[in-house]
Amino acid sequence: MIRLATPRDIPGLLLIVEGYAKENPITALQRSTNHNSEYVAQLLLEIIVGRGFIYIDHELTGAIIAYKTPNIWSPKLYELHELLWWVRPERRQGTIGGRLWKCFDDHAQMMMDAGKVHIVCTSTSTITPALDYGKRGYKPLSSTFFREL
Repeated sequence: MIRLATPRDIPGLLLIVEGYAKENPITALQRSTNHNSEYVAQLLLEIIVGRGFIYIDHELTGAIIAYKTPNIWSPKLYELHELLWWVRPERRQGTIGGRLWKCFDDHAQMMMDAGKVHIVCTSTSTITPALDYGKRGYKPLSSTFFREL
């Protein structure tokens, strides 16, 4: 079962964020010494209570997190950004990831239909399965490259 997260889910969500960080290609994000659980818990709470939404499965083996923010150049326009989409590695051969993304997409469309957001952004990373978002009504926007110390 997929459901919206509540503040009671934050301890489990912190473990999901930690798992996501460990697999991130940016090595600085992988280091636990760079993590701040209190900051992340506060951000998750803000998202849960209105700055976006978080969907989880009933066992907290995966999550998709979306954050609503004004567009930096046109603050009258609101964007919804997928921040994290992650499932524990041992559960990735099932349907949890796809069901999480479907809930994200349905919720995002509902927000667009209600005029709460004007732009919805979803992304891929090196740890994301190759998906054709064009089939889902999305257009390519950019590619992100990084360099680190």
